[in-house]
Amino acid sequence: MPRQLLSDHVYAQLRGWIMNGRLEPGRRLVESEIARRFGTSQAPPREALKRLAHEGLVVSQPHRGTYVARIPERQAQDVRDIRVMFEQYAAGRVAGSLKAEHARLLADDVNRLRRAAAQGDIGAFRDADMSFHRHVCEATGNAALIRLWRLIESSLWELHVLGDPRFVGGWTEVAEHHAELLDVLRSGTPDIAGPMFADHAAGEVFRYLSAGPGSSPRSADGGRLAGEA
Repeated sequence: MPRQLLSDHVYAQLRGWIMNGRLEPGRRLVESEIARRFGTSQAPPREALKRLAHEGLVVSQPHRGTYVARIPERQAQDVRDIRVMFEQYAAGRVAGSLKAEHARLLADDVNRLRRAAAQGDIGAFRDADMSFHRHVCEATGNAALIRLWRLIESSLWELHVLGDPRFVGGWTEVAEHHAELLDVLRSGTPDIAGPMFADHAAGEVFRYLSAGPGSSPRSADGGRLAGEA
């Protein structure tokens, strides 16, 4: 297999394992171990890790190695606060004037959420969820907002409720709530849509969590690289 295809394959697998929680925040990723797992030289894993670092999903620390990104609680709260402002503004701008092309994209995201919920696919659910909110921002046509959203998007992945061991809600319920959000964009008014999206953004992380602190989700591989026997 050509080197670029190998790199793409390693990247896709690692990204998927990060998205579904099998590679938890703070987990060290060693090029040689990844290469051994995939039967490649160290070049494809190195390129894959660079791509993941560019997305903010992993961080490289000089003389220490590369780790799955972990967001400090204060920074997490800052990101949540910014997200609330972004989503309230975006929904207010779009409500009642949603263009057909954007409505189709959002409807597709809702259907993807429903399919992922039915299949129990955490990674696909996260992708569809993030795509939905990205498309809402893009529907505003505000280039500055779109750039700012992309800056915080990687930080939002770790804040996602799915994959957290404290998650006790229903995936289908979350998917259907997104259908309600789409409905209010189609036929609602800014004074209704804005607060509804703000409440969603503020409560999404903790709405279905039981009380009390919890640890980051642990990998199902017992400490080995995800997928390794």
